[in-house]
Amino acid sequence: MRDRLDLVWLEDDRLRAPVAPLDADAVVRLREAQYATVKAREALEEAATVARLALPSAKATDKILRYESAIQRQLAQAMNQLERLHQARTGHYVLPEREASA
Repeated sequence: MRDRLDLVWLEDDRLRAPVAPLDADAVVRLREAQYATVKAREALEEAATVARLALPSAKATDKILRYESAIQRQLAQAMNQLERLHQARTGHYVLPEREASA
């Protein structure tokens, strides 16, 4: 489609010729189809942007993983300590706690 609303242009490397003039209903349908295409493209772009922004950056992800590892270690130590205290309280022999090597 070129400058005028009443002509549809076929473009090819060898041929450029106007096709039959469009009536008002055809122009409206064409514009509606173009509008729907643009809206669909905008919706896809918005969904892609939302998906991209939903994930943290690589730097933030690394920090989160480090914090998670530290919390897991603390939880394991606390669980071991609780288990040792429970065994000692019930009268079982408890091995001495191992020293963490640096």
